[in-house]
Parts: sequence; structure tokens; C-alpha cells
Amino acid sequence: MNKKLLCVLCMMLALLTLPLCACGKKNKDKDQNSNQNPTKVENAWENIGNYEVKSNAFIDVLAQNEHDELSAGCFDTEKYAYFVLEGEKSSVICKYDTKDQTIKKTSSPVDITDVDGICYRKNTLVILHSGKSISVLDSANFEVIENHSLIFEGVGFAYNKGTDRYTLLLENGSVSILNSEFEQIMMVSSIGAMGENCAITCNNKYIFTLMTAQNGSEIVVYDWKGNYVSTASVSDVRKAPALVYVDDGDLFIGYDSENGGAVYKTILEKR
Repeated sequence: MNKKLLCVLCMMLALLTLPLCACGKKNKDKDQNSNQNPTKVENAWENIGNYEVKSNAFIDVLAQNEHDELSAGCFDTEKYAYFVLEGEKSSVICKYDTKDQTIKKTSSPVDITDVDGICYRKNTLVILHSGKSISVLDSANFEVIENHSLIFEGVGFAYNKGTDRYTLLLENGSVSILNSEFEQIMMVSSIGAMGENCAITCNNKYIFTLMTAQNGSEIVVYDWKGNYVSTASVSDVRKAPALVYVDDGDLFIGYDSENGGAVYKTILEKR
């Protein structure tokens, strides 16, 4: 074989092996990147399944004179929780320090009844009452500064700072997601769970709806895209739930009683 032909064959062989080498290097680099950045595994609510529930008494919300019905509550995501106690003609708002579980301030009677939910947003308290009415109060002095009206009638109400969205729980278990101007963005259909829907809360990742069940209460979880995530039963507290809020992954459920109510820290761990 002459030298010219041998040279051409060598060049063709080099061209054929070049993609294989490049592909091998790409796969090798991909494997190295996979080892350096392992997939993050979330512990809570990622998969449908059974959860072990542990409820511990957290705060007693005592009646304030004739205002003795615990109807709603929320958390400011940092330190303070706000609870609504209703009477026949008015309500009071109690501000609690969650660090030492003590009451810091109680409002004068506010001309709001039939409260369905309360949430904290930018130094204000946003209260849903009578199903469709929204009252915005200054969180420092509890004075009403704005009023709004919703299209749909709700039985629960919550706000998430990370998404800047409100969640409105409807009587049939569906969830209406609202923007900061109380306009609907989307509707999350209920999975059809039975029971009286009574409260809702949310964080950056999930929406939690709370309802009464035969042996306590039940929590149904959705993501912000409207997908059903999981369900957990709370059976170690046999009382009527009135409110729920989330703090650092733990749920706090409030239960009404004859003289105010009590809030329990509810920890859910995957079995």
C-alpha cells in the first residue's frame, strides 16, 4: 500500500472515532456532575402515603369577656400569632408571642362577626367574614383601613408572602387562588373528600386544607399548580378544628372550646 493511501485511511479512522470520544467525555462529565450535585430529597408531603401525627398543646387562647369563640388565626412568619375571638355582636383580636406563648395585646371590640379566616400581610391583618367580605386592618392598632368584596363565598382564607397570593377555601373543598388584588388566578378542584371544610393555610410550596373527619380532622395537601399531593389524618385530638397555620413546616391547629380555645403544634412524619 502506498504512503498516500495509508495517510488518507488514517485520517478517515480519526474522524470516525472523534464523536465516540466526545460522547464518552460528555457522559463522563455528566456522571461527575451528578455526583457533585445529588438530587435533593424532600422529607415531607412529596409522596402520597401514611403519616404519623403527634399533637402537642402549644397556646391556650382564653375568652375575652363575652368574646369566647375561637374562629380564626394566623402567623406573621416571624414571631407573632393573631387569633380572632368572636362574640354575638363583635370580635376581638389577640396578639400572642409564639416564643414564650404569652398574650401581648388585645384589640377593642371590632364590628366584625361570622369570621371565616384571617391572614397577615405587610403589617396588616386581612379578615374574611360573612363569606365574601374582606376587611383589612392595621396590625399595630387593629383599625379597619380597607374593605373589599369577593366573587366567591369562602369558609377559609390564607396568604403566602413568597408567592404573594391568597388562598380561599370554598365550601365544597375547592380552593380559589387569588392575587394581591383579590382577583382569581386559578381554581384548584377538590379531590372530593368528605367532611366540613373549615380552614386553610399555605407556604411557598404547598396549600393545606383542614376539615373535620369522623375521628378528628383531616388535612388535604395540594401544590400551587393545583395538583393533589397527600392526605393526613389528625386523630389524637378529638375536638372541632377552627383554624390552621404553618410555621417552618409544622402545622398549628386551633380548636374551639367553651371558653376560648387551644392551639396544638401538629407534627406529621412519614411512616
